[in-house]
Amino acid sequence: MLGWLLGRVRFRAEGGDAEKLLTACAGQGIPVSGVRATALGFTAWTPARCYRRLRPLARRSHTRVQLDHDRKASM
Repeated sequence: MLGWLLGRVRFRAEGGDAEKLLTACAGQGIPVSGVRATALGFTAWTPARCYRRLRPLARRSHTRVQLDHDRKASM
């Protein structure tokens, strides 16, 4: 519930170099938490205000990033 109040979103990253994306996020000061491996990449949480800053980093690491609209994400 606190995540909803603070505006956290869950996103999926697939393909490309996921480790490079996470390293780039750390370098740019983008907080990423709750990272879980999936068959094609990973899912993680970030503040909603930071999600748009992920896109150029994902492009550079050849990783596709999109919001995860799973029902569990809202809990």
